[in-house]
Amino acid sequence: MPLEYEIDQEGIVRTRGLGAVSVGELERHVRSLAADPVRPTPMRELFDGRDLTSISLFTRDIRGVFDLAATFHSQFGKARLAILAGPSVLYGLGRVAEVFAQATPFTVGVFRELEAAERFLREPG
Repeated sequence: MPLEYEIDQEGIVRTRGLGAVSVGELERHVRSLAADPVRPTPMRELFDGRDLTSISLFTRDIRGVFDLAATFHSQFGKARLAILAGPSVLYGLGRVAEVFAQATPFTVGVFRELEAAERFLREPG
């Protein structure tokens, strides 16, 4: 399974990407989180993409994933998403996601270091 997540004791959704990830898998992930009865609101998610080997996304796909997530605003609340990219192409895609997130109720940050991503998630609203 390319995307798996758990919710830690602080209520942070910790998602890990493994191998190759497609837009369809990201959309399934969003729907799964929206349906999870133990997911906290507002949602804070750390998306750890350091173990991704490839990610098949175009700019329009990133916008589509954020548009989909915005339809679940009542479940996610004013969510914060920290993308942990490491040295991969995911960093550039994450920066695109930051821009698209500005048109949604979500706040996105892209990071290369875990500690910085965790600090971002702990910041208020």
